[in-house]
Amino acid sequence: MLLIVAIAVVYIVLGILYESYIHPITILSGLPSAGFGALITLYLFHMDLNIYAFVGLIMLIGIVEKNAIMQIDFRVGRRAQSGHAAPEKRSTRAV
Repeated sequence: MLLIVAIAVVYIVLGILYESYIHPITILSGLPSAGFGALITLYLFHMDLNIYAFVGLIMLIGIVEKNAIMQIDFRVGRRAQSGHAAPEKRSTRAV
């Protein structure tokens, strides 16, 4: 339950930051694969999930999230520089 609340809070904060519904999903989508990959690596090398591995796992997830945020910031900045706005919805009404 606490994990779901934490993810929801991060999603809301990122949504407010980027004023978008899709950018937080893009940022958060890489976290499960990073955590799963770290746990698989621990299993392959026959290592326990001790306090050192857990701290490393948290650091890995932080680095992955920071990288995703930087990529989104770069994309949004480049789009703003080039003068292209986000595509707007077109009216489907017949005229």
